[in-house]
Amino acid sequence: MAADDKQIILDTKVLSLGKNELIEFALSLKIDKSKVEGKSKVQIIKEIRNALEVNLSTFTEEDDKVNYLDGLISALNPETSETGAKISEEQTEIQNLEKELSELEIKRKEIEDKLSHTKKSKISENESGSTTKISAESAKSPLFGLSSTILHRDFKIQGIIGQPSQKDKLGYQALMSQIETGKDKGYSDKEIMTAVIRAVQPGMQLRSYLESVSGLTLPKLRKILRFHFHEKNATELYQALTNMTQQPNEDPQAFLMRALTIRQKIIYASKESDSAIKYDGASVQSLFLHALETGLKDETIRAKIRPLTDNANVSDEQLIEAVFMAVSAETERSNKFSHSLNKVRDTKARVSALQNEESVGEKREVLAAIKQVRTELSAVQSEVKTLREAVSQRNSKEQPEGESRNVAPTKRSKCDKCKTSGEECNHCFHCGGLNHIARYCRSQSRNPSGNGRRLPPRDRE
Repeated sequence: MAADDKQIILDTKVLSLGKNELIEFALSLKIDKSKVEGKSKVQIIKEIRNALEVNLSTFTEEDDKVNYLDGLISALNPETSETGAKISEEQTEIQNLEKELSELEIKRKEIEDKLSHTKKSKISENESGSTTKISAESAKSPLFGLSSTILHRDFKIQGIIGQPSQKDKLGYQALMSQIETGKDKGYSDKEIMTAVIRAVQPGMQLRSYLESVSGLTLPKLRKILRFHFHEKNATELYQALTNMTQQPNEDPQAFLMRALTIRQKIIYASKESDSAIKYDGASVQSLFLHALETGLKDETIRAKIRPLTDNANVSDEQLIEAVFMAVSAETERSNKFSHSLNKVRDTKARVSALQNEESVGEKREVLAAIKQVRTELSAVQSEVKTLREAVSQRNSKEQPEGESRNVAPTKRSKCDKCKTSGEECNHCFHCGGLNHIARYCRSQSRNPSGNGRRLPPRDRE
């Protein structure tokens, strides 16, 4: 049965409990007493659900979640859960074995005390021979060399090893840290390798290869994992630490953590058996402090942490605290100055707003004047139109009834030369040019067309 189904069964049993039983169950889940006392049943159930979610998040394996939920179900009602009964029996058996073990240990100590007492009291060879016999018998005892506990937990890698580009999977640095922790706890290389192979995501070629390869050792496995995660060697990391600088969108704290990470990677890479160049911790620390001081952009922060970077024995906690305090002080200072600048900007904005209001008022006056002029102009145009209509009506009344308004143009007279030759006369009588008449002639030169001199306009009437 899956963990989700077990959780539904447990939720059903929790809902069927009374208030006092809910409080006891909540206290067994290590919920603070202040969160359940004096609360309603709904609030207590809510706290229990939150605690269960937190506890289940600590398990990575599905079987561990199922076992944990079975234990809780059996604690609520041991008779209705077969798995819970089995776990309870196993726990009881383990407790009995531990009790027997402690009793046997006490007996073993008593036997050792008797043996030591016998060695001191008996001096003869026969007596010493009997002592040797007793020691040999105690050595053959099944409890000889037995550790104080019979429980041994398998080594497990917390997380899943996936592709290097997957952000939700384990990184190389975190994996190496867990391997080092397992070695410090006394786990063998075989147990650590087994745990690493199980942590590789199923379906990956890396897992298939590691499960099929023979003669695999822990140094060889670490080398394969370093190539899988595309990790740089110690020399490349050392060069990267030398040239690193704070990025434009990177704050000083993030730059410090990036430098610390590269420093630790150099130390881990130097421990590899195939590393061509070994870097000791003192030289890497000296380079790290130099890169930190020269890579920061803000001169004020650099000046505040310079006393620490000059000390090769400074701890990481002191550097992190110093950078945090320096950044906080600079942020507070910039906020104060920005507040003052905002006041000045507000004053300038108000003055500009007043000036804009004055200019807007002037513009409104000009627009009103233009509007008035347009109104008067339209009135004048309407009056002119009315006068034109009145004049046209008066002219139409004065015209004779039989005469048409559109009088055909009179026939143009010909000059003497055109009359003699019989040709069409289409030239100007003033200059002799074509396509216009003397009335519209603009030429200053005189080229008589053959007519006599015309009378001036005042003598024509």
